[in-house]
Amino acid sequence: MGGRVSLIQVVRPTAGGMQTHVAGLASRLPPSRFRQMVAGPLSSGFQGALSRAGVAWATLPVPAGFSPRAVLSAARQLQRLAEDRSAQIVHAHGYIAGVVAARAVRGLQPRPHLVLTAHVVPHPLTGPNRAGFVRAWGYGWLLRQVDAGIAVSRAVREALLAYDPAADSHWRVVYNGIDPRPFQRRVDPGAKRRELGVDPAAAVVGTVARLSEEKGVDIFLRAAALVSREIPNVDFVVVGDGSAREELEQLAHVLHLTGQVLFLGQRRDVPQILAALDILIVPSREESFGLAALEGIAAGVPIIASDVAGLREVLGATSLVEFVPPEDPEPLADAIKRELTKVSYDGTQAHEIALPGGGISSLADMLVSQTEFDLDATGLERRQQASAASRATEREAVLDRFDIRRMVHATIGVYDDLLRESA
Repeated sequence: MGGRVSLIQVVRPTAGGMQTHVAGLASRLPPSRFRQMVAGPLSSGFQGALSRAGVAWATLPVPAGFSPRAVLSAARQLQRLAEDRSAQIVHAHGYIAGVVAARAVRGLQPRPHLVLTAHVVPHPLTGPNRAGFVRAWGYGWLLRQVDAGIAVSRAVREALLAYDPAADSHWRVVYNGIDPRPFQRRVDPGAKRRELGVDPAAAVVGTVARLSEEKGVDIFLRAAALVSREIPNVDFVVVGDGSAREELEQLAHVLHLTGQVLFLGQRRDVPQILAALDILIVPSREESFGLAALEGIAAGVPIIASDVAGLREVLGATSLVEFVPPEDPEPLADAIKRELTKVSYDGTQAHEIALPGGGISSLADMLVSQTEFDLDATGLERRQQASAASRATEREAVLDRFDIRRMVHATIGVYDDLLRESA
């Protein structure tokens, strides 16, 4: 394994978690060991992030969905790129990028090692119909081309192996990781809210997601409508973009949320936005990992999430996330209302929330009398301090487990194993 390893990472059109993952990995692979390039239909923001990290990139027309002609065209271009760079490893992110990479490496001598990271749960194995047969054949073919597979959760790995149980030895779980530092910098929430156009005096509930059906943003909006009927001074924000944005904006209008919900689009200031939220919602119908929830934990914001496989696997052992049934806005709305009106025991001041009839729910209102508060001030302060310390310890443990350095180290381990086998 002498000399630097020539590596090409291949992505499909992407935003959100996959882009964060690839950018984080590429920027932390040691340049003394890897001569790497990221190739794909990269957005200008993605290109800028790679350039700032000193990572080479190239435009490659990987399609968003399966199109035989587009796949073959992208594969021919990737093959030339891999040949020019004497690539030793081609690491594809996502299934379509995997098909492109598999086609590209087949014609090369020596053949580069093919690594595939599966970022999402594949479509379930279906019955004996044409769509199910084609899907089973496609996933099975791809799995047989891969030299090493990385699944971002056990849920993803198990779903993949249903298509080809014989591939078991080639696949390992490497959890996503984050760098918590950008999410822990001091931010003035009021100033950030004013910048975003949100009332600084209102409570703010938000979600950060790709705007596609599986992310459940429509469920978030329906829950927001239920909450706004009972608690009027709450604003809602949606961070992210995607194919369903126009449909979701129309739904917000139908639900009479115009003026209460802001669609912020794709943002580069997500850590600052999270710091301005009172609650982060992760309403996914399906989730392979839940990177947004992990970022919310790093930012210290309360989180309410759908009880789906990937999220439960990754964060089910922590009390920092409240889980609610997926696909149902009513329990989500109830959880939001509970979080907005409860006393804060983490040493911070809970928001004052306007209730029907003009009343205010606050710490003083929830206690029997001001006299009782004064008499029990020491006890309450001790409980607050103990709760804050416990939550801080739990947060540190979660962030250590999912530190991006662990993810990078494990991925390098996959590369090293392949290179040792071929040495």
